Amino acid sequence: MKKMINVIMVVMMVFSVAGCSAKSTESNAQPQGESVVQTAQVDLKNVLSDINTQYADVTGNLRELSDVAELEKYYAVPTGAVKQFGAEIGSDTNAPVEIVLIEANDEASAEQIKQKMDIRYNSIYSMYASYSAEQLDTVKACKVEVNGNFVTMVVAPDYEGIMNIVNKAIAV
Repeated sequence: MKKMINVIMVVMMVFSVAGCSAKSTESNAQPQGESVVQTAQVDLKNVLSDINTQYADVTGNLRELSDVAELEKYYAVPTGAVKQFGAEIGSDTNAPVEIVLIEANDEASAEQIKQKMDIRYNSIYSMYASYSAEQLDTVKACKVEVNGNFVTMVVAPDYEGIMNIVNKAIAV
């Protein structure tokens, strides 16, 4: 009888330990209906360098923006909304080239930055619509995009190729 009680107790202990480990696994699981926003660990200045390497003929005469205050100056992007960025702009009005890659601090900041980039894109569009029909086709092929907390405005020839580099770098 004592052996039977000992066996039952051992079996109960095994089940209780198994039950506890199952509960701890469940408590670590993602609750249903909630999503975790993951951000890629990427250095946007390195992405810009990769673009420059592959598209030197397009980006050769661009000026790099080195300080977040310059983003505010040229694009009215609030400095507090920016986690990191890489940006280069051209001064040649005969060839519209601006590459702006920004990681926002959060989703709300990304939306705020997108609005500022949309304003700049529309300004570029308007300028080339009245200035150079040839370059307007380049501008029309470009746009402002949001991918998680990343906001990009690329206005350059081979927009698709440049965005391919960007999207590979920020893929989660």
